[in-house]
Amino acid sequence: MDRFFELLKLVKQSGTNIDHVNVTDRKEVSESTAIGFDMMLAESIDIKEELLVSIKKSNWEVASFYENKK
Repeated sequence: MDRFFELLKLVKQSGTNIDHVNVTDRKEVSESTAIGFDMMLAESIDIKEELLVSIKKSNWEVASFYENKK
C-alpha cells in the first residue's frame, strides 16, 4: 500500500489531468492482475487507509484478498 500511496501523491503533486490509474503486474496476460483507482475519487484521499478503502471498493480482488486474510 505504501507504493500506491506514493504513486497517488506523485500524481497529485504533478498537477497533471489524470482520470484513472492502473497498475499491472508482470505475469503472463492470462494470470495477470491489475489494480486501478479513480483519480477523481482520490482527490480527497489524504491517508493510506482511505486509499485502501477506495481501492477495495473498485477492485473486488483486493477486497477478497483482505477478507480472506482475516
